[in-house]
Amino acid sequence: MAYTVQQWRNNDETTPLSASRLTHIEEGIAAKAEQGPQGEQGPQGDAGPKGEQGPPGEQGPAGADGADGAKGDKGDKGDPGTPGADGADGADGFPTETQWNELVARVEALESAVAALQGDG
Repeated sequence: MAYTVQQWRNNDETTPLSASRLTHIEEGIAAKAEQGPQGEQGPQGDAGPKGEQGPPGEQGPAGADGADGAKGDKGDKGDPGTPGADGADGADGFPTETQWNELVARVEALESAVAALQGDG
């Protein structure tokens, strides 16, 4: 049903407020409110402008380890490091008198044993 627009004018007897004119309005509204069957999908429209980049997504799970790559070239020799601090003074390297006497006793015991084996003793 096609809707025919009615003319309205203030304080004009040719456009009185009446049940028939109000019904005409109601029928037009009802017809507009009725929804017909869905039509076929229209053709694809043109692409719109590119939007702004969204926020980054969550970190995904770690992937499997890949194969080792080829061995790289040997790097250049590095600069020498800073010298370290001097260490504490060590012992003078000489045995104590007791250690010396024990050493002499061992040497004399070995010499005596060798002499006995050789028949000198």
